[in-house]
Amino acid sequence: MEARRLYEDVEMNTIPKINLVIMCYKKIIELLREAIEDIENGRYDKKSGSLSKAIAILTELMSALDFKRGKQIAYGLNNIYLYCLNKIIEADSRDESDALRDVIDILEDINDAWIRISKKELNRNIQYNRLRVRSA
Repeated sequence: MEARRLYEDVEMNTIPKINLVIMCYKKIIELLREAIEDIENGRYDKKSGSLSKAIAILTELMSALDFKRGKQIAYGLNNIYLYCLNKIIEADSRDESDALRDVIDILEDINDAWIRISKKELNRNIQYNRLRVRSA
């Protein structure tokens, strides 16, 4: 178990930040889907646990926003995150899965954009490394 934790720590400290953001989005979406299933099956105590974890991750994403460097994008994401948080809280208090589906749709769209950016960055790094190898 200790080896696994060490591996995970190394992975989290060496993985590109954009991939961490993508992982956070995927986890939030997974937790929201679990909460929808819990609502639909009357498991309200379990639903609250999933939503609490989703809120914690979303709050962490908000705290990581760099308003100086990100400017309009950071402010835009902050507003979207606030909207999503409000919808999640509303869904939790009303046991309403439609609000969670709306949040999933929003987060999937943003996550798709992050994935496209990540792929472009990877391709750019590959091209850069090929040029370095050729010139060496």
